[in-house]
Amino acid sequence: MPYVLELSTDIGYVALTAVSSLVLTNWMTYWVGGYRSLAKVPYPAAYASNESAQTDPKLYAFNCAQRAHSNTVDAYPGFLLSLALGGLQFPKVAAGLGMAWIVARVMYANGYANGKPGDNGAGRRIGTWGSYPFLALQCLAAYTAFSMLQLKF
Repeated sequence: MPYVLELSTDIGYVALTAVSSLVLTNWMTYWVGGYRSLAKVPYPAAYASNESAQTDPKLYAFNCAQRAHSNTVDAYPGFLLSLALGGLQFPKVAAGLGMAWIVARVMYANGYANGKPGDNGAGRRIGTWGSYPFLALQCLAAYTAFSMLQLKF
């Protein structure tokens, strides 16, 4: 039995959210580069040593910014997949959840990078609420995937 997919024009909200997430990842790339320059960490080093970062606030901030960026990039494929699948049936809800995740990632990154040596990256907690919209997106994606199977219960 074929599955017919009819897209609402509201899918444009999902597309705009996906494009906004590209802006986020591009911003983070340049943002980390700024921290790299301030800390004078040469390429290709991904991080400053932990020992030096614990005594130099600029190195610590660079490491935290780099970690926030890496964490975002790690989650990014799952975010896009969840946004796309969830957005097929629930475009406005998925777009709203996606934008909330983007805002939370900015808060997370800025909070993380503004910490002090020895605080264990405590500033990142300001944006950890972004896990909730991400989880909700994953649930929408799973619901959409199961509904595509057209299972009768």
